[in-house]
Amino acid sequence: GEPTAKMKEVYQLVLEANNKAEETAIKGVHVAVVDAAARNIISEAGYGDHFTTRLGHGIGYSTHEAPDIKQSSDRKLDNGMAFSIEPGIYIKDEFGVRIEDILLIDNNKTEVLNKMTKEMIIIK
Repeated sequence: GEPTAKMKEVYQLVLEANNKAEETAIKGVHVAVVDAAARNIISEAGYGDHFTTRLGHGIGYSTHEAPDIKQSSDRKLDNGMAFSIEPGIYIKDEFGVRIEDILLIDNNKTEVLNKMTKEMIIIK
């Protein structure tokens, strides 16, 4: 069905948080700075209590591995790291929105590996 105005608002906030975190995720930046880039957007819009997960995690041999992309990390991003950026807002008993991408830092450049559109797709 058609999403409500609140659902559309939350989707746009999560998309903005996702894009900001990805812009911030470059070689040498502290992981906590990347987390804050996304988390601040969501918190400033009044949904901080609904962003209850880490921003992302490493991708490798296991599904979830280091580096954890979260507030408490003091690790810096470096070449060879593959990780997710997946901000989300989860409103209990209503709905949730998560936009997830996989990034790779290689040769001092960050690349988003998946190429799926980030436009809201409404299936009726």
